[in-house]
Formats: sequence, structure tokens, C-alpha cells
Amino acid sequence: MIINRTVIINCPVSGVPNPEIAWLRDGTLLDPVLNPSISLVGGGRQLRIENAQVSDTGKYRCLVINKAGDDKVDYFLEVQGKF
Repeated sequence: MIINRTVIINCPVSGVPNPEIAWLRDGTLLDPVLNPSISLVGGGRQLRIENAQVSDTGKYRCLVINKAGDDKVDYFLEVQGKF
């Protein structure tokens, strides 16, 4: 990904009952209130990072939990400066 672009990471989940979804970066829970450049869309099924910076590089995890159990999907995002 190139710096200053919007990044969209999808978490393709479904379940009954509807699962709770949390996003983490490098093991830390992401909070859109504390970081205005990120937003959670579609009930948390999509993570959007506006104007991505090199500092946004890292391992992102979509963590899904409901009564039936839990699951996770990991993504690695690398944001590069312009050459």
C-alpha cells in the first residue's frame, strides 16, 4: 500500500448468533475514538484506515466471538512512502 491512501480490510464473518467483532493491531485493541483515522464499518466487518501512514504498518487481526466459539483472521499491512 502507498502512503496517504485509504486501506480497507474485510473480515468475512457470519454466525448465529451474530458474532462480536474486534480489531487489533500488533496485539492492541483498535479504538476508533482514540484514533480518528480508523473506522469500523458494517458492524465491524470492515476496517478502514484513512490516509494510511508508514506507522500504520503492522499485523492486523479480526477477532470474532459468539456463543459457538471464536475465530480470527490475520492480515499484514505494509504502508510504503512514495518513491
